[in-house]
Amino acid sequence: MCADLTNLEKQDDTFQTPCTENKEVNRAKQKKMPFDFSYFILICKLYKVPPEAGRRHKKKNKKKEKQGGQPEPDVLWSNPEEEMFDEVADCRFEFCVKGDSDSGLSGTWQEDDVEMTPYRRVLLFQADKLDSVIDRIKTFVAQ
Repeated sequence: MCADLTNLEKQDDTFQTPCTENKEVNRAKQKKMPFDFSYFILICKLYKVPPEAGRRHKKKNKKKEKQGGQPEPDVLWSNPEEEMFDEVADCRFEFCVKGDSDSGLSGTWQEDDVEMTPYRRVLLFQADKLDSVIDRIKTFVAQ
């Protein structure tokens, strides 16, 4: 589980899943519109430690663990809830968008932090899995 998702706090229902809930799709299906999907595609934004910085990143993590701190992840999800969709995906692929996009720094933006490379991960998952993933996200956030 992504550390960012475990640190989320529920504040006046500000963390919701409106984009992932399929209320509009369900309404359209009730009106007999052609919205009976078998699969969904989700494009996720994530950041990875580049291979050339990997050794330095691992040393830094070992040092943090010895000091009782949380190690920084090798993969950082921009929207941590998308990691739950990744777990149920039937198919996935990713591509680097370093030349086309912003960059990300891991951690608390310290000067010695490793600059992470932006990626996009495309997930394909069965439509009947959507409700269970949304329920998992809601349950986890409510805890």
